[in-house]
Parts: sequence; C-alpha cells; structure tokens
Amino acid sequence: MDRQAYLFVTSPFLPPSLLGTIRLAFSLYTLVTLVLYLVFGAKGQSEDASSFFAIFTLLSYIGTFAYFAVAAGHTILYSRGKFPFESWPAIIRWMHIWLFSTVSCFPLVITLIYYPIFGYNPPSNIDSWLWISMHGVNALFSIFEIVMTNCPPGPWRILIGDIALIAGYVGIAYVTRDTKGFNSTFLGMYIAILFAAEVVMFCVVQGLLFLRRYLVERAGWTNRFAGKVGGWHRVTDMTNDFVDLDGRSSMDVRGSYYPSSQRGSYYPSSTKGGARDSYYPNSPLRGSFVPTSPARTSYDPNGATDMRHSAYPSPTADVLPAYTTKAA
Repeated sequence: MDRQAYLFVTSPFLPPSLLGTIRLAFSLYTLVTLVLYLVFGAKGQSEDASSFFAIFTLLSYIGTFAYFAVAAGHTILYSRGKFPFESWPAIIRWMHIWLFSTVSCFPLVITLIYYPIFGYNPPSNIDSWLWISMHGVNALFSIFEIVMTNCPPGPWRILIGDIALIAGYVGIAYVTRDTKGFNSTFLGMYIAILFAAEVVMFCVVQGLLFLRRYLVERAGWTNRFAGKVGGWHRVTDMTNDFVDLDGRSSMDVRGSYYPSSQRGSYYPSSTKGGARDSYYPNSPLRGSFVPTSPARTSYDPNGATDMRHSAYPSPTADVLPAYTTKAA
C-alpha cells in the first residue's frame, strides 16, 4: 500500500490544489446536510432525528463526510509539498483504503435501491432537499472519486469488511424495528437486497477503477501534475520514497528516477529480455519506448547484478543521467 499512497491525493485531470479544494467543498456540503437534518428533525420540520443512527443512508453519509474531510486535508497538504499520510501507522492507512471502498460503493447502492423500494414522496421542501442530497448527490460524489482521481482498486478482501459493516447495521435495524416499528414492512427484503447489491456494486466499482487506471497509464497521465506539488513527487509506484525534482537528492531507490528534466517519467511493469522498458511521456523522448538492447540498457544475463535503467550512453547521456539500482 505504501507504494501507492500518493495515488489517493492525486488526479490525472486536476492539479492537487484543485482536487483538494473540491474534496473540501464536498466535505462541507455533507457536513451542512447532516447538521440541518438534525436541526430540522429536532424542530419537527423534518423526519424524526431520533432515528438518526438507525438509517443506513445516514450512517453511510457520515462516512462520506469523514472520507472527504480527511482526503481534502491530505490532498491540500500534498499540494504544499507535505504528505503526513505516508508516515501514519499501517493500520490507519488501511482503514483509509477501507473507508474509500465504502464511499465508492455504499452511496451508489443506496441510490439504486432506495427509490424502487421506498419511493419518493417527501413531506416538505426541506425533506426533498435532504433526500436528494442523501440519495442522489452522494452518488455523484462517489462517481467523482472513481473517475477523476488516481485512487487505485483496493484488495478484494476489503469486500469482507464492507459486508461486515452491513451485517453490523442489521443488528441496529432489527433493534430499531422492535423498539419503534421503524422500517418493519420492508426491513427483511431491504437487508437482503442491500447485501446482494453491495457485492455486485463492489465488483462494478473495482472494474471501473481498473479501467480508469489502464486508460490513464496508457495515456501517460498518472504523473501528469508532477511539477505542481511543491517540488516533490513520486516517479514510480515501485519506491517508498519521494523524489526531489530539482535533482538535489541522490538517494538510491528501486526503479531509478530522473531530475527535473524528466518530470512525468514512469516505468510500466512490462519487461523484455529481463530488463524493464522505460517510457518518457513528458521528456525530449516523449512517446518513445527504450527497448532492451546493448546500445541503450545494460543487463547482466547471469542475474548477478540488476542493472535495470542503469546505462544510457551518448548521445542521450546528457539528457538522461544514469542512476544504478542495487542488486536484486
């Protein structure tokens, strides 16, 4: 996960500063919606606020607010050259990935199954706005994260965690039914559909994330805004370190990197002859692949030394300075 941490705070289409601003706006919108739901509910102008924690839509909406608040903070810090997210304990980072999974799936599930089961008949204008915000706008937020960011597909085992969250809600739902008679008519059917819809939606979202990542990498846009993050950016997801684009750093990292003249360079995982091909979308060699050959890349066939990306003789030596990775 460390190797892909920066993907959660970048976009192939937007600079980090703008992405952070949009996420902040989403978090403020969800916060205002939740507060107004409680305020109007307490005044009797909307649905009973006492059922706040018994409604899956509202629980999911709280998660949406939490995700966008945290994601906005990290993205804005990243745009200023800081990235505390990567230094956090592994368990916290995994929880963020899990939270992203729920935010990208639950709102879509809720929007798709809510109206066919419960219909749309708000008793007031306030309720109408609240319902649209929680059963429509929330889905747009999810689609934005899926399409407009570099967030990678999560491990498939996260689906188990999503199912566990829904199972936990089942207990709350049945307690509420027995104490208040809330959702008593459709509760069993709603829960069964909720489980099935989550499994299907998780697979659909995973497929969309894989497709978006493939198209972005094919276009060479993964690191499109590398020069707009305060001087620091990861060049390849094979390393756990950041690269100084001004060329001041001399750290030895797996996957090698190039100073400021090679912003946007990255290395796809395909191999030829045991040596990794290099692709430079934002350099003088834009759009060209450097194949494995003695003229461009050295490689020890005996496997004694891993010399991937190690040698670029003249005439490209002045453009592509050589960095050598350690032995595999």
